[in-house]
Amino acid sequence: MDSGDGTVAEREYQVYVQLCWMKHSLPKMQDMRVESDGKVGLIFGPYSDERSINHAWFAMEHAGRLTEMIMGLLVAKFGDEELAKTLNGLTQVRDTLRQSAIARFGDANPFLDPTA
Repeated sequence: MDSGDGTVAEREYQVYVQLCWMKHSLPKMQDMRVESDGKVGLIFGPYSDERSINHAWFAMEHAGRLTEMIMGLLVAKFGDEELAKTLNGLTQVRDTLRQSAIARFGDANPFLDPTA
């Protein structure tokens, strides 16, 4: 189940950290500016530039994915076949949106690039 870049729990924690970028409007989410005197200025949004749209898209995708995970556990426990079919349909829609996001933004992992 591990793809070599960390345990499942570590990868889920990375998703949580990225969702917090949006929640707290952290400089990593928005931007930082280093002044000529060495001081750092924080740039807060919200912005509607491509980078901000990328982060918001990420947050929405994973909020949906995590909701699907919980719903899947409930469906498995209670065995509701109609709900399982609906959930599978929603998962397919989300997968299509994920592919659109990859086509638009790429699939680089910000945890592998210390400058991201």
